[in-house]
Amino acid sequence: MAGKRSPMLTRWLAAELAHAERHPDRVREELPPHCRDERIER
Repeated sequence: MAGKRSPMLTRWLAAELAHAERHPDRVREELPPHCRDERIER
């Protein structure tokens, strides 16, 4: 299922997070909650 959602995740990263956050550690903090909300498994 995650493979089908990777374009959606890429768009979210580019549109919502990449513009606001440049620190990799912060991005890693934001990613798991978003994936849980979207029901994307790791």
